[in-house]
Amino acid sequence: METVIYKEGELSIAVSKKATKGVVDLLTGIKWGTNGPIYKKLDDEQHIESVRNPHYIMLKKGDKVVGTCTLSQRKVQILGEEYQTYYLRHFAIDKSYQGQQLGKTLLHHVKQYFVSVLEEPFISYAAIEGGNDRSMKVSKFIEYEPIGRVMTQTFSRLFPKNYKQVSIALADEKEWVLDNLYKKYSDHALVQFHKIFYTPEYYLWKEEGEIIAGVQAYRCAWQFESMPGLSGKFIMNVLPYIPIANRIFNPHYRFVAFDGLYCKEGKEAILLKLMETVLAKCNVTSSLLWLGEHSDLYHKLNELNKWGLVDKIQGKVPVTLVVNFHGLPEDLAKKTKSCPMYLAAFDCI
Repeated sequence: METVIYKEGELSIAVSKKATKGVVDLLTGIKWGTNGPIYKKLDDEQHIESVRNPHYIMLKKGDKVVGTCTLSQRKVQILGEEYQTYYLRHFAIDKSYQGQQLGKTLLHHVKQYFVSVLEEPFISYAAIEGGNDRSMKVSKFIEYEPIGRVMTQTFSRLFPKNYKQVSIALADEKEWVLDNLYKKYSDHALVQFHKIFYTPEYYLWKEEGEIIAGVQAYRCAWQFESMPGLSGKFIMNVLPYIPIANRIFNPHYRFVAFDGLYCKEGKEAILLKLMETVLAKCNVTSSLLWLGEHSDLYHKLNELNKWGLVDKIQGKVPVTLVVNFHGLPEDLAKKTKSCPMYLAAFDCI
């Protein structure tokens, strides 16, 4: 059921708790990326319809959905304390209707909507891919401030090994996994693991029955159309035709997204072996993951410097988290900025 929250002439804005065909059609046809890679998400319909506690906001001209933004209502933790939030994702305007100020109209009513349906205090936030100047301008328009960054990191192996210590988490191990994830990221901001176990592929590395490391895997497929710079041209136009190296990438890109990374202190090398095994089990050679720029885990993995070939060619892409605090103490923003950020992989795919 749709609820109309704005109407002027043939232009209207409506809200639905379920993804309508118009929303799905618009988002599955969108080419994502601005100054970075341009790509389509080939398996996006499944992810669109699996957003946690969604509010699908649709901008329509007549009966046609020409713009959309999804609000995901969830609770997050900042330094171990819980807060109610809205996460903004899937903001898109049909290419045929861009340049008509429709994006600002949509976002103005998005902001009015979540203020009207959620009692203060709460936090609203979004993630902006590095170099996306248009989205950064949009965030300023709705009075969001940059709060920190996560890094989009590739991990690849030409011929991933399948280590025998790896298995899928059993039902009676899942509570342990969640408890220890929240402990590991207790010094982070915007922490939530609502989509861990969304698929049954949470993998564990165990030694003599002890869990040493763990990671959630989401299988994904994107169709790349272009990449910026000389390295991007090399990846798009040369790498797919180089024997062996073309195992890493082709424009029809199948990969896994890693989420909920866990390992015991000092066992970061084991975590990399676990991730390599997951590549082998999923029959892919590369993955994406998102880690707080200032997180201890990210720095320790960087010191090992075993990210693989794609990282050497393409490097890392920063993602800026922008936030608005509604009815919360002023010092919370300062406290949040001092933390490494957490961004769930499910919110990026």
